[in-house]
Amino acid sequence: MAVLGVAYLLIGIHIGEITTDYTIMVLLLLGALSVAYDHYAIYRGNVNLTRKVYALFKAWVASFAFLFILAFLTKQSEHYSGVLVGQLFLEGSRLS
Repeated sequence: MAVLGVAYLLIGIHIGEITTDYTIMVLLLLGALSVAYDHYAIYRGNVNLTRKVYALFKAWVASFAFLFILAFLTKQSEHYSGVLVGQLFLEGSRLS
């Protein structure tokens, strides 16, 4: 839920209003995060903190890679602010 809050806060700051394009982006990000967290077993297993942080970072990077590839393939990448997506990546990785 923290990622959702940070995303909508950054959208409000950079864009001014929450548009349907950014709502779809946030929903795709949350979907990609849920699949990546399941794949990297973020909520399972007893591992040390270093491995957990590394797995969390890999899941975060994989989710954003999915967003970038999807935006490129659908030719929608110019509809989104690169600064906003970059800040969301940095703030979200810091929160995760």
